[in-house]
Amino acid sequence: MRIDKTSLNIRKMTAASFFAAVIAITAQFAIPLPSGFPFTLQTFAVCLCGYCLGVKNSLLSVAVYILIGAVGAPVFGGFQGGIHHLAGFTGGFIIGFLPMAALCGAGRTRKGAVAVLCGVCGIVCCHILGTLWYSFVAGTGIEEAFVLVLTFFALKDIASCIAAFAVSGILNRILRLC
Repeated sequence: MRIDKTSLNIRKMTAASFFAAVIAITAQFAIPLPSGFPFTLQTFAVCLCGYCLGVKNSLLSVAVYILIGAVGAPVFGGFQGGIHHLAGFTGGFIIGFLPMAALCGAGRTRKGAVAVLCGVCGIVCCHILGTLWYSFVAGTGIEEAFVLVLTFFALKDIASCIAAFAVSGILNRILRLC
């Protein structure tokens, strides 16, 4: 079977749309925490998106997710949507999904620890953007905001990245996404 350029592009667009939906679905598995940040599976989904689609298509997928949420579709945690969520406490983290996906995507063609390290660098970028934004919106000190974020999410997000890398190897072999 010959795959022409048009069918390959359709396949990539379909995969990007699929992962935007996966990110939206995983956002709904949210456990509210006293910190105001929900505990979700989005980090896993964003990392998986990057490891499966590569830099360009994972950025497209995450951007679609963010834009759909910004216009009001209830795709953010707790079936929320609207531009005000990007301006709220978690907006920096949502925007931080872009470098996270890109760096995981950069790790797509790497092996083992190097690929996971790319993903962890993406998580660090996401946490920095999210924490700085939270500090600004909440009016807290940066140190206080970093302690809050690192206490609840650093280990979970690193574990999510490792799990996403492992699952992506299986998905890429089975589905031959891009």
